[in-house]
Amino acid sequence: MVHAYAVPACDYGPLGVNTPADPGLFEDAAAGLVDAAVAEARERGATDVEGRWIEADAAPALVEQAGEGDLLVVGSRGRGGFPGLRLGSVGWRCVQHARCPIALVPLDGSP
Repeated sequence: MVHAYAVPACDYGPLGVNTPADPGLFEDAAAGLVDAAVAEARERGATDVEGRWIEADAAPALVEQAGEGDLLVVGSRGRGGFPGLRLGSVGWRCVQHARCPIALVPLDGSP
């Protein structure tokens, strides 16, 4: 399992003031997310699973990590500002560039 994340140039601090973002907070959040996903996969019977997190643009990083593997699985859409979309930009870019089969999985279980 791979989680790619980006650290913004700034974050909102107290009273809405822009402050430099703390990269450590984003890395810790990514690590926690991956660790939880790997643990859940193992609880569900996966025996050969490992996780990693990388600071990179999501679509190119996921396509590169998948290489010519058996299957790239990505969410059909993320947290962007267009909730009505059925396919988000990362999923779309992965579909366009992946060198292996790809599965797009909706978070809410809808078709």
